[in-house]
Amino acid sequence: MNFRKSIFILPIVFTAMICVLAACETEVDLNAPYKNYSVVFALLDADPNRDGISNALDTQWVDIDKTFLGDGNNLQYAAIMDSVEYNDEDFVKKVVQRWSTSSEQLLEEYELLSAYRPREDGGLFAALNKVYYFTPSNAGLSANDEYRIYLQFKDGREVTASTNLVKVGGNNLWQTPNEDNMLTLASINSATGGVQYSDTQVKFSPPNNALAFDVKLNFTFTEEVYADASQQGAPMSRDTITLSYPIGSAVRQDPTSTAFIIIRFGAEGFFTFLKNTLTVDPRIRRIIGKFDVVDQRTECFDFTLTMANGEFSDYMEANTPSSSIAQERPIYTNITQRENGVDYPGIGLFGSRSKILLRDLPLISSNGAAGNLYAFRTDMLIPYNFCDPNGSSDFSCQ
Repeated sequence: MNFRKSIFILPIVFTAMICVLAACETEVDLNAPYKNYSVVFALLDADPNRDGISNALDTQWVDIDKTFLGDGNNLQYAAIMDSVEYNDEDFVKKVVQRWSTSSEQLLEEYELLSAYRPREDGGLFAALNKVYYFTPSNAGLSANDEYRIYLQFKDGREVTASTNLVKVGGNNLWQTPNEDNMLTLASINSATGGVQYSDTQVKFSPPNNALAFDVKLNFTFTEEVYADASQQGAPMSRDTITLSYPIGSAVRQDPTSTAFIIIRFGAEGFFTFLKNTLTVDPRIRRIIGKFDVVDQRTECFDFTLTMANGEFSDYMEANTPSSSIAQERPIYTNITQRENGVDYPGIGLFGSRSKILLRDLPLISSNGAAGNLYAFRTDMLIPYNFCDPNGSSDFSCQ
């Protein structure tokens, strides 16, 4: 007896999610009728190059793939580009539109143009991945309006979705810390002479339309490797390294609320992270950050704030792994596919995400009450040979 297999093969970005969800469902209909689904994934970002300006240089990318059906080994079909990618002639229309949220009028329409990029090595899919992009007008994307994707295919199907945008933050976003305030991670315990790790926080004013937030602390240093433990002469190698430490996440219910978001964390976890990440080697010297000769301070910390709008936040929440063995997890999507006048849930996500960076936070280089540097030179981190590029520091590299 010959069986015809009906299998959805999705882009790489969905593979991990499907692997998790597949564990909740064991029934497979080998004779299911074929249904043509489009897979759409896009996260619009009003400032993808992180220059603080939304403009026409900020190209937006959209993945549009398709499911496929075939007899025999479907993994072989995955390596054939036509099985997972559309041809431009398959479309009647493929656009992203900007609609006014107040007047419900179409303001602008951008054609989706095709381009190719290589997939990551080791995947099942074809070596090249066709992606689509559009460039906004001179003013860039607008967080005050709604964006809709509209795909019309020659076979009569229509695929649609809509989203608002995370608004690019202003100069008053960061409250604690900010460009003028040091990040207090540790101080000296006057009783023991050891390190007193701080309980600290990140506080910021959330932009409109942002519901979910993720914060990371980035620490930059230069690693010099010498021929032996004396660290004399020129180093054999010199590399600048940035390590990212997850601070925490937050979710709010009202995307227009002006209440501050506060994420608290214990600084000892950051130093433990460094200890567990780095290698003890007496030949290695680690120079903290860079010395700003104008402000006379060592700068080594950045913060990355990643924000998701409602669609993306719902997508992440729905697909968070569950510890329950009784409850099946839903597959969230805001993609709609219309065929023969009937709407079906599509596959994918059309949402918005943005990142805001807080750069070059300083490190106080004395042994004072807020002596962050002391924590790099004593207790758990003393074998890692950190030093301060500030020549007048108590722990100078000179």
